[in-house]
Amino acid sequence: MEVAVAMDDSHSNREQLWPMGAVTLRTGIGEHTLRAWERRFGFPVPVRLASAHRRYPLEQVRRLVLINAALGCGYRAGDVVPLPSGRHERLLRECGALGHVEPTPSPPRARPGSGCGSAAPVPGCSACCLRALDP
Repeated sequence: MEVAVAMDDSHSNREQLWPMGAVTLRTGIGEHTLRAWERRFGFPVPVRLASAHRRYPLEQVRRLVLINAALGCGYRAGDVVPLPSGRHERLLRECGALGHVEPTPSPPRARPGSGCGSAAPVPGCSACCLRALDP
């Protein structure tokens, strides 16, 4: 398993890294699930800070949003998590969910207690929560 380690802040200057709490809020995928997928499938591959905390690059957060949408379509984690990035969009097109998923989440912000707030959320779709958190 590949683990990137950031010993200083130089990595964050080049690319915005998301803390696990923000990733779970944006994707709808729980912390325990993310850790299990990291062990089982080798994805996601978080950057590890010197404190051993996980941080996720934006591209991985985008991919996790698509994976969660595929799970909402009935695909199994073992079938979709290991797929290369481009394949998720094809699966979502096949199940008719691609138009409803927003694969580019907004940057992480601290908004404690902010729920979905969507007037008509679609069950199992993380895009509803993503829309509610955008400015």
